[in-house]
Amino acid sequence: MALTLSFCEDADMHRFFEILTTAFGMGHEYINTIKTADPTGKFLKVTDSETGEIIGVAKWNVYDGDVPPEDGLGTTEFWESEDMAAYADALYRAYLVERRAAVRESSGHLLALDILAVDPKHHFRGAGRMLVDWGTKKADEMNVEAVVETSVHGRHLYETCGFRKLRHVTVHPPDRWAYRLKRQRFFWDGTVKVGKNERMTKAITGAVHISMNF
Repeated sequence: MALTLSFCEDADMHRFFEILTTAFGMGHEYINTIKTADPTGKFLKVTDSETGEIIGVAKWNVYDGDVPPEDGLGTTEFWESEDMAAYADALYRAYLVERRAAVRESSGHLLALDILAVDPKHHFRGAGRMLVDWGTKKADEMNVEAVVETSVHGRHLYETCGFRKLRHVTVHPPDRWAYRLKRQRFFWDGTVKVGKNERMTKAITGAVHISMNF
């Protein structure tokens, strides 16, 4: 069955988060806010042409000459308590340290893969690669770098698309939440600019491996 790649419409956002998790537990107001709140965000979907079902989604952040404010999550209404909201905000800021540094260092000329998920029922059909390739091709067109944070399980996909590891980084949340310690690993993958009209993925600097405790 053929797959097609296109931009998400507002009506697709419920399915977007349904793919991210089978029990997201958030209302439509939150979902629509996510789509409209980030002016750099490009929301993509891969659709099964025969069934019309969305089987994979992604969000690429396209920074085209602007360095956005380094804000936190900015809301407490979706958390069980103010402490949980503060904890989530601390993790959010810690997780984005490497990406935000890359945005600053590039003077706001960068692509970052913020979200990628494929419905488990449709793994190994090529949807993930289509979503990654959109961003690397866009980076080529703009002659800029592309970066991504990835889990250990997702790393293989990005390596097959040309990303490589850069360096290892350990991120610790504030001591206030030390009792929540639980190790989870992330990788920071990136491409580098190699010259006009050359593909970015031909000269890879790689990824930052992040061990985050939460």
